[in-house]
Amino acid sequence: MRNDLWSLVRQVLESEPELTVEQTVPAFQDGNDVAILSVGTDRAVVVTLLTDIAPTDVVRQGVLAHQRMTALGTSRFQCLLVLPGIELSAPAVLTPRVVITNPSIDHIRASLVQMIKR
Repeated sequence: MRNDLWSLVRQVLESEPELTVEQTVPAFQDGNDVAILSVGTDRAVVVTLLTDIAPTDVVRQGVLAHQRMTALGTSRFQCLLVLPGIELSAPAVLTPRVVITNPSIDHIRASLVQMIKR
C-alpha cells in the first residue's frame, strides 16, 4: 500500500506542472511516513499513510498529526494524512498543517495543490 501511495504522489507531481517541489524523498523506513516533499526552503509536506483507522478515530489521528508537525519545532512542516478506509467527497482541512484524505488520485491531487500552492 505504501508503494501504491508513493506511485500516486509521483504521478500527481509529474502531471501537475504548477506543483513545484524542489525535492521529493521517499520515506520507506519504519513508520507511517511515505514521502517528504520539500516545497522551497521554508516548507515541507509529509505524506503519511494510516491504515485500519476507525471512522470515529479520524479527527483524533488528525490532531495527533498536527501535534507531531508542531513538535518538529518550526512552521515548516505540513502533513497530508492518507486514510484508505475513509470515504470523503473532498479532502478535509483539519488545521493549516493537516489535510486528511483517502487514496483517490483526485483527492491526492486536490490536497497537494492546496498544500503546495498556499
